[in-house]
Amino acid sequence: VTDLTASRDDPLLMLVRKRLRQNFGFPRKGNFNISAVWSDEPFIQPTDCADLPGGEIPTGEDLHPNCEWGYGTATHLSGTFGLAAAGEAIRLRLLTMQK
Repeated sequence: VTDLTASRDDPLLMLVRKRLRQNFGFPRKGNFNISAVWSDEPFIQPTDCADLPGGEIPTGEDLHPNCEWGYGTATHLSGTFGLAAAGEAIRLRLLTMQK
């Protein structure tokens, strides 16, 4: 969990940063003071997957960006990210209660 501005190689968070800058005047430099849960693990293309269903990599019209062919995440990672986000939300709430 870091500030949103520290995230990298995450297309969704990049879009969020861009929209915050364009629509809400967030600065190009410095922190946003918005927590983000992300991973610095590199994105894996479907062609990089070792064990694909059926053993064949689809091509052309058969290649759709979906979880079946490598896009998405492992289910245990979604839970881990959710727990990290919940922990950060609790931490931030406790900080505001102390003030």
